[in-house]
Amino acid sequence: MAACSYVYAGCRQSLTTFSAAMAAQKGDAVGVLVSLLVGAEPTTSEGGGGFIKTGDVRFTKSSISRTLSTGEDINDVIGELAAPGGDALAKSFTPIRIFEKDGLLFSLDNRRLAIFSAAGRDVPFVWATAREIAAEAWKFTATVEQRLGWFIRVK
Repeated sequence: MAACSYVYAGCRQSLTTFSAAMAAQKGDAVGVLVSLLVGAEPTTSEGGGGFIKTGDVRFTKSSISRTLSTGEDINDVIGELAAPGGDALAKSFTPIRIFEKDGLLFSLDNRRLAIFSAAGRDVPFVWATAREIAAEAWKFTATVEQRLGWFIRVK
Protein backbone atom coordinates (compact mmCIF):
# COMPACT_ATOMS: atom_id res chain seq x y z
CA MET A 1 0.00 0.00 0.00
CA ALA A 2 1.36 3.44 -0.93
CA ALA A 3 2.04 5.91 1.84
CA CYS A 4 -0.67 8.49 2.26
CA SER A 5 0.33 12.10 2.56
CA TYR A 6 -1.43 15.39 3.00
CA VAL A 7 -0.87 18.72 1.31
CA TYR A 8 -1.57 21.76 3.44
CA ALA A 9 -2.38 25.08 1.88
CA GLY A 10 1.13 26.44 1.55
CA CYS A 11 3.22 23.37 2.47
CA ARG A 12 3.38 19.56 2.35
CA GLN A 13 3.27 17.43 5.50
CA SER A 14 3.52 13.71 6.20
CA LEU A 15 0.69 11.80 7.85
CA THR A 16 2.74 11.60 11.06
CA THR A 17 3.21 15.37 11.15
CA PHE A 18 -0.47 15.83 10.35
CA SER A 19 -1.51 13.52 13.20
CA ALA A 20 0.69 15.42 15.65
CA ALA A 21 -0.68 18.75 14.45
CA MET A 22 -4.28 17.56 14.85
CA ALA A 23 -3.55 16.25 18.35
CA ALA A 24 -2.13 19.66 19.27
CA GLN A 25 -5.30 21.34 17.95
CA LYS A 26 -7.65 19.52 20.36
CA GLY A 27 -10.00 22.03 21.87
CA ASP A 28 -9.47 24.48 19.02
CA ALA A 29 -12.42 26.31 17.48
CA VAL A 30 -12.83 23.69 14.73
CA GLY A 31 -16.27 22.76 16.06
CA VAL A 32 -17.39 26.35 15.59
CA LEU A 33 -16.66 26.30 11.85
CA VAL A 34 -19.71 25.97 9.66
CA SER A 35 -20.22 23.31 7.06
CA LEU A 36 -18.91 24.17 3.61
CA LEU A 37 -22.37 23.66 2.19
CA VAL A 38 -24.20 25.87 4.68
CA GLY A 39 -24.16 29.63 4.89
CA ALA A 40 -23.79 32.46 2.44
CA GLU A 41 -23.79 31.94 -1.30
CA PRO A 42 -20.35 31.88 -2.94
CA THR A 43 -19.36 35.01 -4.82
CA THR A 44 -17.37 35.43 -8.01
CA SER A 45 -15.76 38.31 -9.83
CA GLU A 46 -15.91 38.69 -13.59
CA GLY A 47 -12.51 38.69 -15.24
CA GLY A 48 -9.45 39.15 -13.11
CA GLY A 49 -6.83 36.58 -12.42
CA GLY A 50 -3.09 36.36 -12.14
CA PHE A 51 -1.09 34.49 -9.49
CA ILE A 52 -2.10 33.91 -5.84
CA LYS A 53 -0.34 32.41 -2.82
CA THR A 54 -1.52 28.83 -2.34
CA GLY A 55 -1.89 29.42 1.40
CA ASP A 56 -4.68 31.90 0.65
CA VAL A 57 -6.85 29.28 -1.12
CA ARG A 58 -8.57 26.25 0.41
CA PHE A 59 -9.34 22.88 -1.14
CA THR A 60 -12.95 21.88 -1.81
CA LYS A 61 -12.30 18.11 -1.97
CA SER A 62 -11.22 15.82 0.85
CA SER A 63 -8.75 13.89 -1.35
CA ILE A 64 -7.07 13.76 -4.74
CA SER A 65 -5.36 11.07 -6.77
CA ARG A 66 -1.60 11.25 -7.06
CA THR A 67 -1.84 10.39 -10.77
CA LEU A 68 -2.66 13.01 -13.39
CA SER A 69 -4.89 12.31 -16.39
CA THR A 70 -1.66 12.13 -18.44
CA GLY A 71 -0.46 9.24 -16.25
CA GLU A 72 2.22 11.38 -14.59
CA ASP A 73 2.74 11.19 -10.83
CA ILE A 74 2.12 14.54 -9.14
CA ASN A 75 5.47 14.23 -7.32
CA ASP A 76 7.28 14.37 -10.67
CA VAL A 77 5.44 17.56 -11.61
CA ILE A 78 6.08 19.05 -8.17
CA GLY A 79 9.80 18.35 -8.63
CA GLU A 80 9.82 20.04 -12.03
CA LEU A 81 7.97 23.10 -10.71
CA ALA A 82 10.29 23.42 -7.72
CA ALA A 83 13.45 23.05 -9.83
CA PRO A 84 15.31 25.91 -11.49
CA GLY A 85 13.41 26.81 -14.64
CA GLY A 86 10.08 25.95 -13.05
CA ASP A 87 8.79 29.45 -13.85
CA ALA A 88 8.19 28.56 -17.50
CA LEU A 89 6.34 25.38 -16.50
CA ALA A 90 4.23 27.33 -13.96
CA LYS A 91 3.12 29.74 -16.67
CA SER A 92 2.05 26.85 -18.91
CA PHE A 93 -0.53 25.53 -16.42
CA THR A 94 -4.23 26.22 -16.85
CA PRO A 95 -5.17 28.60 -14.00
CA ILE A 96 -7.15 27.21 -11.07
CA ARG A 97 -10.70 28.53 -10.71
CA ILE A 98 -11.37 30.12 -7.34
CA PHE A 99 -14.40 31.57 -5.57
CA GLU A 100 -15.13 33.28 -2.26
CA LYS A 101 -17.51 31.83 0.32
CA ASP A 102 -18.00 33.09 3.87
CA GLY A 103 -14.86 35.24 3.57
CA LEU A 104 -12.64 32.33 2.43
CA LEU A 105 -11.23 31.51 -1.00
CA PHE A 106 -11.75 27.98 -2.40
CA SER A 107 -10.48 26.21 -5.52
CA LEU A 108 -12.44 24.03 -7.92
CA ASP A 109 -9.11 22.63 -9.18
CA ASN A 110 -7.71 20.81 -6.19
CA ARG A 111 -4.91 18.78 -7.78
CA ARG A 112 -3.32 21.84 -9.41
CA LEU A 113 -3.60 23.75 -6.13
CA ALA A 114 -1.91 20.85 -4.30
CA ILE A 115 0.89 20.63 -6.87
CA PHE A 116 1.71 24.34 -6.67
CA SER A 117 1.39 24.30 -2.88
CA ALA A 118 3.84 21.40 -2.51
CA ALA A 119 6.24 23.06 -4.99
CA GLY A 120 6.18 26.26 -2.93
CA ARG A 121 4.97 28.41 -5.83
CA ASP A 122 2.18 30.90 -6.29
CA VAL A 123 -0.55 29.40 -8.49
CA PRO A 124 -2.18 30.99 -11.56
CA PHE A 125 -5.89 31.65 -11.02
CA VAL A 126 -9.08 33.02 -12.53
CA TRP A 127 -12.41 33.63 -10.83
CA ALA A 128 -14.89 30.77 -11.25
CA THR A 129 -18.28 31.55 -12.72
CA ALA A 130 -21.48 30.85 -10.79
CA ARG A 131 -22.27 28.17 -13.38
CA GLU A 132 -18.91 26.42 -12.79
CA ILE A 133 -19.40 26.48 -9.02
CA ALA A 134 -22.89 25.00 -9.31
CA ALA A 135 -21.79 22.34 -11.81
CA GLU A 136 -18.93 21.23 -9.56
CA ALA A 137 -20.71 21.37 -6.20
CA TRP A 138 -20.12 17.60 -5.92
CA LYS A 139 -16.48 18.45 -5.14
CA PHE A 140 -17.37 20.05 -1.81
CA THR A 141 -16.25 17.12 0.33
CA ALA A 142 -13.65 18.79 2.59
CA THR A 143 -14.46 18.01 6.21
CA VAL A 144 -14.38 19.92 9.48
CA GLU A 145 -11.45 17.66 10.49
CA GLN A 146 -9.59 19.01 7.44
CA ARG A 147 -10.29 22.49 8.76
CA LEU A 148 -12.70 22.95 5.84
CA GLY A 149 -10.16 22.66 3.08
CA TRP A 150 -6.96 23.72 4.80
CA PHE A 151 -5.36 20.47 3.62
CA ILE A 152 -6.14 17.60 1.28
CA ARG A 153 -5.37 13.87 1.35
CA VAL A 154 -3.23 12.57 -1.53
CA LYS A 155 -4.04 8.93 -2.27
